[in-house]
Amino acid sequence: MVLHLGNGYIVDASKVIGIFDLENTTIGQDTRIFLKTQTENGDVVDVSDDIPRSFVITEDATYLCQLTVQTLRQRI
Repeated sequence: MVLHLGNGYIVDASKVIGIFDLENTTIGQDTRIFLKTQTENGDVVDVSDDIPRSFVITEDATYLCQLTVQTLRQRI
């Protein structure tokens, strides 16, 4: 099974660790540090054409998506 993240990006659904709302989770410092570290390591893939609304953590990378968490959950 796969998860379509938008803009032609597809990930293996079995490798998805979590799907998170970007606005609500970046309030916490731990999340900001995690995303900053992932970005510095080159492990963040921005698949959005617009302002990202969510991020998906997989075994391989972290994806910034313009889709909402609810939309991604319905797709999985």
